[in-house]
Amino acid sequence: MIQSINFRLGDSLPQAVLEKWRQELGVVSKRRPGAPAPLPMSSPVLQQPYASKDAGASIGQPGPESIRAIEFRRRIEEYLDAGHGECWLRQPEIARLVEDTLVLFDPKRYRLLAWCIMPNHVHALVETKEGFPLVDVLHSWKSFTSGEANKLLRRRGEFWQREYLDRYIRNATHYENVVAYIEENPVKARLARFKTDWLWSSARFRARLGAPAPRPANS
Repeated sequence: MIQSINFRLGDSLPQAVLEKWRQELGVVSKRRPGAPAPLPMSSPVLQQPYASKDAGASIGQPGPESIRAIEFRRRIEEYLDAGHGECWLRQPEIARLVEDTLVLFDPKRYRLLAWCIMPNHVHALVETKEGFPLVDVLHSWKSFTSGEANKLLRRRGEFWQREYLDRYIRNATHYENVVAYIEENPVKARLARFKTDWLWSSARFRARLGAPAPRPANS
């Protein structure tokens, strides 16, 4: 099973902003009393071309609920790419710590197919293995790196936000699109001219080794 995941620093995206978007887009199970009605499907916001893409994934003709979820994800990703918060992952020693942790148990516990460490969030594409579900893998990453990063930063408190974005990879085209999306994120955020210029990503890692992009085990 292959899953893409996006997890972020604790100060990168305020909960108040997330809640506002949830209410506005109607992606909550229960609306807050007095909250404005969700945007109608006729709204230009929900009719834009990006509605056919979600984190690099072509999804054909999405239904109303999918379009709202896509817009929610798009807002999160755009907000993160703007570089809000302290952006501790911009510091080389912190970025190196996170990258080393991601690759540590590849391929023993999972296959790490692609990754990119942005200033305030991390993308990873993982093929899980039996006995090591993604939720446990993510917990081990975040638990170890939060403690070590706080030591390096001489701080205490939350390092990662509890919430994260994840989704399953459906087919080969989806897989290729997601790899491209992850590795091109620094270029999209105008942090690098070419994807291989960004120090903390699978694109640069493979470029150093002269290796091709990995393929899923079942491809």
